[in-house]
Amino acid sequence: MDYAGGDAYDGDFGCHELLSPSVLPEGNPYEFGVPHGKGRRTFADGSIYVGEFAEGRVTGRGRYESSVGETLEGTFIDGILHGKEGYLQTVIGEEYRGGFDHGAFHGLGKYRNHKRDESYEGCYRSGQKSGRGFEVFADGTEYEGYFFLNHRCGHG
Repeated sequence: MDYAGGDAYDGDFGCHELLSPSVLPEGNPYEFGVPHGKGRRTFADGSIYVGEFAEGRVTGRGRYESSVGETLEGTFIDGILHGKEGYLQTVIGEEYRGGFDHGAFHGLGKYRNHKRDESYEGCYRSGQKSGRGFEVFADGTEYEGYFFLNHRCGHG
């Protein structure tokens, strides 16, 4: 299926079913042709998503590759990474594997910046190092201890 804006979808299609008057999906509950299940969507800018769709939305397990070379993999909710097992690789040499909360690093995770040869393994909260972690810098220095809002707390 090709969209007017240049996007394309290849995969399963579903049809909304009216289950009960108290559980109405958004939009037209009788609408046909909504991407639902596993499929592949190519966006107008060349980005590609392969994975699960729910009622036309990028929701479920999948992999997104942007047109500039970024990769996101894991569980998506309305197109945003969310869950304990996600993966991000950027074009500037960053790589992260771990938890996400609404698109931000959250919970346990491993971050590595390949260009700067730096890494961090530990806890994140709302995208920032927070809690116990282990950091290694390019010059070989290490810090193991607690972080709060991306700052080291104490001597480690």
